[in-house]
Amino acid sequence: MEHEETPAPEYLKGFNQGYLLAKEKPELMEQLAKVEDKSEQGQGLQDGYKEYLLERIKDKDIIPSKYTDKQKTNEPDKDSPDRD
Repeated sequence: MEHEETPAPEYLKGFNQGYLLAKEKPELMEQLAKVEDKSEQGQGLQDGYKEYLLERIKDKDIIPSKYTDKQKTNEPDKDSPDRD
């Protein structure tokens, strides 16, 4: 059996904040996600945000625009063979 390390209190605080901000204030959290913060709380914030996004994707809810292909169209790819 593997020993799992208990996360630091500051990490947990950041994780919960990141998750809640992603849920309640997604625009603000997207801006905060761009900031590099190597502290325990900063890493928790990033991980909480990622967890929320993963849960939304799993629930087939919304995929944030930064994770979608903005160039995608319904036109067939030029390099792919036609399939009739």
